[in-house]
Amino acid sequence: MELYEPSALRDFSFVLMLTSLTIIGVLKKFYWKHSKLYYSGVFAQRYSNQFLREENAFTERVRLFTFSLMIINVSLLFFKVFSVTEINEALKIIFLLLGFFLAKIFLISCIGLLFKNYDVAKLTVFFTMLYDKFLGIVLFPIVIVIYFFIYDISNYLIGFSFFLFTILILIKFYCLIKIGSRSFGFPKKYIFLYLCMVEISPFILFLKGIFY
Repeated sequence: MELYEPSALRDFSFVLMLTSLTIIGVLKKFYWKHSKLYYSGVFAQRYSNQFLREENAFTERVRLFTFSLMIINVSLLFFKVFSVTEINEALKIIFLLLGFFLAKIFLISCIGLLFKNYDVAKLTVFFTMLYDKFLGIVLFPIVIVIYFFIYDISNYLIGFSFFLFTILILIKFYCLIKIGSRSFGFPKKYIFLYLCMVEISPFILFLKGIFY
């Protein structure tokens, strides 16, 4: 099989979609209670608090599976956004996405160690990744329609996906500002600086990596 044939990319994308569906099946079959609790944290903080209190091997697996699900589904969407035709380009997007999120987690952890407040850093990682992972699972049916619907409505669905992304970003910012200022007494201007440095700047660098 030629690596640069569009058919090779279609096969690769199909494998990723099957992998995504398998992960959803595993979460539904074996980790439904914890998965439901985890994603419910997007709508009410008490669910997130309960999930964190129950932290164990099962919750860690849920976080790992949901992270993988996010990387796969966002990558599949970006294949269409950037009109990817080669597997090498697809792999580049996957590794850049993976690097982007791992770098964000590492940066938040370093900030926590710098200010000797690792508990705050841990909570920040949890909540900032929660909304990203929620977007990842919401994208699954959208990605399926983009790839398999009989009519080409991908532009509309891509636009809708970025609308959802914007809404979730705003909710995430509100959540982090509320938790940081009310629960830990951090000045809002410092929280805003954090958001610019850790949330916005890495995303701009990621887009730069995609385009260049």
